[in-house]
Amino acid sequence: NGPAGTYHLPQEHAALLTRAASPNNIAAFMQYPAVLGQVEDQIVECFRNGGGVPYSEFKRFHEVMAEDSGQTIVAALFEHVLPLVPGLVDQLERGIDVLDLGCGRGIALAALARRFPRSRFLGVDFSSEAISWARSQVEQDCLNNLRYEVRDAAAVDYENAFDFIATFDAIHDQARPDRVLANIARALRPDGVYLMQDI
Repeated sequence: NGPAGTYHLPQEHAALLTRAASPNNIAAFMQYPAVLGQVEDQIVECFRNGGGVPYSEFKRFHEVMAEDSGQTIVAALFEHVLPLVPGLVDQLERGIDVLDLGCGRGIALAALARRFPRSRFLGVDFSSEAISWARSQVEQDCLNNLRYEVRDAAAVDYENAFDFIATFDAIHDQARPDRVLANIARALRPDGVYLMQDI
């Protein structure tokens, strides 16, 4: 308790409820019900008549997803995720070809490109809105080792082109995950590594 009209939370409660940099923070995640609720009628209609609801109808989806990814994926990327693959950090430091398939706004890939300037990075996503935002950040950050393409992950045709391919929270969103995974297998070089992080 404090002066009238104020209150205090224990530090661990504040980390859960505010936008503190914490993987346990639910403030970013709690934006999803509002984003998803905006398309409820369209989704119900699809259950009745078939079809689907395009990304463009989910207002703020990529903005919210990027914030969520920033505190879950990017926050753990260098200390916890990359070390899961023996030797990967050394390879990235020496310089390899990297693909992030379903990259959204590309914040994880941009973090990698900044940390490993000798490696070459490509981000691919179906959403032109997300890729447009990602490209604007590349220009702002002057990252010469990073580029983005608007493509359907189920239709990419890279062959033996990448040493490391990652999908961060993306495979579960694919309409044809079987095709996406087959494309990843084709795109990897013989000793390449595929790292999938998913819910």
